[in-house]
Amino acid sequence: MNTMMINRKFGVFLSILIFYTTCIYGQERPKMERFITVKPTSASFRADGGSQTFTVNASGTWKIASNLPSWMHLTKSGNTVKLRVDENNGSSQRSGTIELVSGGKKVVVPIKQAGLTTLSVSSDYLNYNASGGSKTINVTSNGSWNIETVTASWGHLSRNGNVLTVRIDPNNSSSTRSDWFSIKAGNKEKRINISQSGKSPSLSVSTDNVSFDYSGGTKTITVLTNGT
Repeated sequence: MNTMMINRKFGVFLSILIFYTTCIYGQERPKMERFITVKPTSASFRADGGSQTFTVNASGTWKIASNLPSWMHLTKSGNTVKLRVDENNGSSQRSGTIELVSGGKKVVVPIKQAGLTTLSVSSDYLNYNASGGSKTINVTSNGSWNIETVTASWGHLSRNGNVLTVRIDPNNSSSTRSDWFSIKAGNKEKRINISQSGKSPSLSVSTDNVSFDYSGGTKTITVLTNGT
């Protein structure tokens, strides 16, 4: 095989290689699918506010796209977003969202904040006579509540829903006695005072008529009482 024939075949091979190379690299490269994720995916706050840091993972540059309510404050740093939430002075829960965008992709993070706890009672002072008895108190709150401090042994508390029954034993002493207990909901606490009068004093004597003859003398009277 002469040199001319070899050069001709090599030229054909080279042309074919260039053709296929051009076809392969001339094809449109597939576009990378854009994405954006965030952790955690939501956040909840107490009424007194606080802060939460979110970590963002995106295929490209990203930005904060939402218009925040005035009580939410965002700071972006690198691949993190820090959210600070003001104190909620209202009794109702409030909510908002954070929207993060990368290209045509968007992620929405829901934010919730509890309202300020409310707590009220129908009476914060209970008065009983010496015989004792039961009285009820109606408790109103926008959250759960519990008995925080109990009474002395002569007082008894029982709960049925939002009604609190306070039962007091008889007071066999002539002295007035007092006590208190408290109920609590969140950071709110109510103190209920209790007062009970003493038993009416009893007084009797062994005789209410003492007589002496002209010579005088001594006689004894026995005094019976439940007091001094």
